[in-house]
Amino acid sequence: LTVFLNGNQDVTVEVTPLGTGGAVRSALSLLTSSTALVMNGDSFTEADLCGFLAFHRSRRAQVSLLLTYLANADRYGLVEVDGEVVTAFHEKPLHGHAGGYINTGVYLIDTAVVGQIPADRPVSLEREVLPRLCQSRCYAVRGEFPFMDIGTPESYRAADAFFRERIAS
Repeated sequence: LTVFLNGNQDVTVEVTPLGTGGAVRSALSLLTSSTALVMNGDSFTEADLCGFLAFHRSRRAQVSLLLTYLANADRYGLVEVDGEVVTAFHEKPLHGHAGGYINTGVYLIDTAVVGQIPADRPVSLEREVLPRLCQSRCYAVRGEFPFMDIGTPESYRAADAFFRERIAS
């Protein structure tokens, strides 16, 4: 897990796999603000992070998620939202659904919530922490943000081509 604070980079190393939640929990002692920006390292979303932070703060949210709509979301879990409030998570694999809003892996999480994640075992943000927070100041920004991950050979090649094109231009 890599943590960036005030332009400085620090790295925590997992001796044993801690899951997405456990990895975030392991960085708690490095966090110096009341809110942490957490981003999955195997995906990319192009979004206004300053606007996302303003949204999070204006709702006094414990957790805010950035969601994007995909017409074919079979590879991803879906997030149900009532207005801006997250009401449910349906983790993958879900086959046969037409599409919906997926979790992009970009979160704003209050450090108090990070402190509640168990430190003694692997924990999944997506399967354990976030579903527990539904309807408890857990909000989402929905949009059609550019999104890609590198979870399959095909998507890895597409991401490689995307970034090579960006660098070249």
